[in-house]
Amino acid sequence: NSFTAWDASGYQTQTVTVTAPMTVSFATVAATVTVLKNGSPLTTASVAHAGNTGTFGPKTAVDGNGQVTFQVLPGTSSFTAWDASAYRTQALTITATTSTSISVP
Repeated sequence: NSFTAWDASGYQTQTVTVTAPMTVSFATVAATVTVLKNGSPLTTASVAHAGNTGTFGPKTAVDGNGQVTFQVLPGTSSFTAWDASAYRTQALTITATTSTSISVP
């Protein structure tokens, strides 16, 4: 049997042989994105996350430190950061809790 978990338009599938009642677990990990402009945190930015299908979820505003944290499934994820007039996208292969910075022009 195949079981699929979805997050922000991405997914992970596990195939298991079921011979008795069992639990299939999918674990997410934290991915923190810091948006920078001219080397400093940009507190007015927003960020969207796309899982392995490449379709982005909604934009999420950063906090007072220019950061936002997403719970993502391990695998390839893309993050796009926006300021008032520009954006930049970064793709990451995520295997454990991670953080990254994106500098917007």
